Amino acid sequence: MAGWIKIHRELLQWEWLGKPEMVQLFLYLLLKANCEEKQWQGITIMRGQLITTNSAIRKDLQLSEQQIRTIIKRLISTGEITYQSTNRYVIITICNYDRYQCGNFAINEQYNEQFNNQTTSKQRANNEQTKEYNNIKEKNISKDILKKKSRITALSLSFEQRKDIFIEQVASYTETYGASMVGDFIAYWTEPNRSQTKMRYELERTWDVERRLSTWEKKEAQFGKPNKKCATISIEAVVQQRDEETEERLKRYEEMRRNAVSYAEARKSPEYLRALNEAR
Repeated sequence: MAGWIKIHRELLQWEWLGKPEMVQLFLYLLLKANCEEKQWQGITIMRGQLITTNSAIRKDLQLSEQQIRTIIKRLISTGEITYQSTNRYVIITICNYDRYQCGNFAINEQYNEQFNNQTTSKQRANNEQTKEYNNIKEKNISKDILKKKSRITALSLSFEQRKDIFIEQVASYTETYGASMVGDFIAYWTEPNRSQTKMRYELERTWDVERRLSTWEKKEAQFGKPNKKCATISIEAVVQQRDEETEERLKRYEEMRRNAVSYAEARKSPEYLRALNEAR
């Protein structure tokens, strides 16, 4: 390849000047780009464009595949080039080629602006889509991590500890929804399952306290239950009610245990043994 190219002194203010591999690859692209429109295998290669492959660049410049990918990505991000890949080759367009290679800057300013707008608008759109996708992906990953952490935390707490935390969260909405409604809400959603290991709200696939309270209020209004606003509910009162319920359960359990002991003792009594023998 004969001929020469121009290097403008603006290169000294280039943001990538401090990275030798960036300068190396960019100058390489300037040297390899077409200085005029040409045809290649039925494809029109415009002025300022070149057809190549990453392996060819790697061979010519002795750079690694990762270095080439990083440099190309940086040049695209700052609008220096556009990069179109196929299964056989890549087409690289130097966005400001005429600005670098034309002697009269003023004559080519309008052309350069139009060319740059056309070649970089698609790239900006692609960059925005990629950025939006990455943001969504990061948010989803963060949500998954938070969900896993909350599950681990929940498993490490006892049933009563989780219930206290739930009561405290819901009680903070008392001024908004009223103590009566909040109390009913707590009583309903803290009902334990048969195994006494989980509360009703923990069996739901999704849970948001504020949304559930809002839905609860709408249903009360729909079925004619007025929402009476009153003083802030006392967490201690709810805990006391819970303790009283627990005490009542313990009393019933103790009574059942005594009955079971009495039955076991009755089986050893002479009357029971006599009746057993008669039945045989």
